[in-house]
Amino acid sequence: PDMHQEVIDAMMTEPDARLFLHTGDLVSDGESADQWLQFFAIEEPLMRTLPGYMVVGNHEEYLGGADLFEEFFAPPRNSPQELFYSFDYGNVHFLAVDQHVHAHLLAECILEYDLWVQYCLTLEQRSWIEADLAAAAANAEIDHIIVNTHVGPFSSKVGRSGSQPMRRLLPALHAAGATLLLSGHDHYYYEHGVAAHGLHYIITAGGGAPLYDVGAPSLQPHEVVYNESIRHYLVIDVDGRTLTITAKTPDGMVLESFEIERVDECTVDADCANKPPPPNCGPEVSCSVAGRCAFECVVEGAGNPFEEPEPEPEPDAAGDEPDAGPTDDAEVEADIA
Repeated sequence: PDMHQEVIDAMMTEPDARLFLHTGDLVSDGESADQWLQFFAIEEPLMRTLPGYMVVGNHEEYLGGADLFEEFFAPPRNSPQELFYSFDYGNVHFLAVDQHVHAHLLAECILEYDLWVQYCLTLEQRSWIEADLAAAAANAEIDHIIVNTHVGPFSSKVGRSGSQPMRRLLPALHAAGATLLLSGHDHYYYEHGVAAHGLHYIITAGGGAPLYDVGAPSLQPHEVVYNESIRHYLVIDVDGRTLTITAKTPDGMVLESFEIERVDECTVDADCANKPPPPNCGPEVSCSVAGRCAFECVVEGAGNPFEEPEPEPEPDAAGDEPDAGPTDDAEVEADIA
């Protein structure tokens, strides 16, 4: 709690903030009312000042639900379920993905969708996300799509490889013109990288939980630009088609600051003729409504030759209780076993 307090105190010094996001695992035990009281006592000054948009983490999920999370928060209700949603602010479309309540394990993925994957989003959520992305891509007033979820597509924690559902969403996110993907779950750090499709991702999970060590990146195709095990928060400035992302420690040190400019790749299919396909993708390519070269990619099922073997899982942190529900691919495999 004292580390959490330091981060919130530092965030309160940012003069121009309009809203804030949280990448999940707000508390250690989502069924503990006392922990929620402690959380709100720390974040009250921030919440009195700004609207906050949260995603549910594995520590909030319990027996397939997140009852207290849903009781305490009122996100935008533009989807069939409360825990996945989207909203617009200025020229930015924000998409929140729920990987813990509206999700299935291996047996359900096989029986219901014939998907031989260890972890999959419900058909309801996947269908809604596809429609939401299509609408945002077609909206001329939207320059950026920022995705917020708990488990990111990649990880540099020993024993983790990231989220299969998010890796399978990468082609659709790229085609829709997504600019940035934010996640938490790996409580060590700030990590900035670039997926094979060119989408920038950030793991931002240094808000108060015990810190992990940084390990080797998972084998999934991506590039790690910067990572460090340290408490921090992000400031994202929006100026037209340019995002400036700055990672700061509570004492004001800047870990990294970089720009992402939304640039259209194409206007017609012919513009994509000489663009090489990313991993998992075939040569068929077209220009999407968002101005991105969209390839036909292998995104589902066990036939994907690019999926790496899953490593053995590790607990969330030394001394932590086991997670109430599945977190990333390796942990789901252990749950099924």
